[in-house]
Amino acid sequence: MIRYTSRNEYLGSQPVLVLENLVTGTMVRIAKRGATLLSYKIFDHRDMIDIADGYRDESELLAFTGSRFAIMFPFANRIGDAEYIFNGSKYNLVQSANREERSIRHGFVRDADFEILSVQQNISNISATFACKNIHPELFHGYPFSVGIRVTYTLHDLGLDLEIEMHNHGDQSAPCFAGWHPYFKLDDSGIDQWSLRVPANNRIVCDDFRIPLMGSNAYARVDLDPTFDFRNTKDISKTVLDVAYANLKPDVDGLIRTRIEDPTGRRALNVWQQSGVMMVFTGDNLEHGVRRSIALEPMEALPNAFNRADSCKSITLLSGATRIFRCGVEVLLT
Repeated sequence: MIRYTSRNEYLGSQPVLVLENLVTGTMVRIAKRGATLLSYKIFDHRDMIDIADGYRDESELLAFTGSRFAIMFPFANRIGDAEYIFNGSKYNLVQSANREERSIRHGFVRDADFEILSVQQNISNISATFACKNIHPELFHGYPFSVGIRVTYTLHDLGLDLEIEMHNHGDQSAPCFAGWHPYFKLDDSGIDQWSLRVPANNRIVCDDFRIPLMGSNAYARVDLDPTFDFRNTKDISKTVLDVAYANLKPDVDGLIRTRIEDPTGRRALNVWQQSGVMMVFTGDNLEHGVRRSIALEPMEALPNAFNRADSCKSITLLSGATRIFRCGVEVLLT
C-alpha cells in the first residue's frame, strides 16, 4: 500500500508542492516561492484543521507580509543599522542613510524562486528538497559572498521535520546562519486561550530598534521577571511577546522543544530544534490576524549575530564548507 504521495498544484500562478499521508490525511502545501509552507492540515477526531497560519492567496505570498513561514537566510531577524563587519571589512546592506529605511531582516530568500531537486518517499515518510542558488556577489548590495541552500521538508506520522543545508560556493569565508519563521495555531480561539512553554534560562535584552545589547548585557535571567518566564507551562493570556530566548535546555533526547497547547490539553504541538535560540512573537503589531497565531522561530544564532563577537565562530562558513540547521514540528493529539 502506498502511504505517502505528492502532487503539484498552484496558488494563483505560483507553483505549489503537496505532500500527503494517505492513511492519516495529513497534508502540507509548500510554495516554490521562498520554499514557503502554506498549510499543514491534520485530522483531529474526524475534523480537518490547519495548524499553519500561512499565506492564503498569491497576493499574500508575493507580499510576504509578516514573513509567515519564511526560510530566513543568510541571516535571521535583524542586522543593526544594516551594517556589519566580517573578517576586518565593513559592509553596508542598505544604501539609504535614513535610519527608518535601513531596517533589514530575515535575509534574501523569502521572495526567491526555489527549484525542487527531489521528492522521495518510503513506508515511514515523504521528503521534498528545494534548492536556491540566488545568493552571489553581484546580486545583493553589501553581501559579496556566494552561498546556496537546500531546504528539505520531511512529513511523517509524528510531525514535520525541516533541514536547512547551507553551502559556501565562494573562495572566501562567508557569514551566514539560518532560521525559520512559522506561525502556528491550535484552533480559531486565538492565542490568549493557549499556554506556552519555552525551556530557556535567558531572554535577550534589546535596544529600541530590537537589536540585542552587546556582550553579556544581552542576556537576562528569566527567573528575575515572571512576565518572560515560561520554563513551566503557563497561560499566554494577554502577554505581549517579541522576545528571543537563549540558553535553551534540551530534553533527554537532545532536542529543544517549545510547546503550545490548548486549554483542554487535548491538542498541542512542539517546535523543536537541535541548537540556537528561540524567538517568540505574539503578532500584536501585524496588519491582519492580530494574536490569531503565534510565531515560534527557531534560529541558529541571535539577531544581529553578524556583529557579535560571541557569534562569530558559529556564523562563519568556510570556503567549500557545508553546515546544516535542523528543526521541526511535533503534533500532539489526545
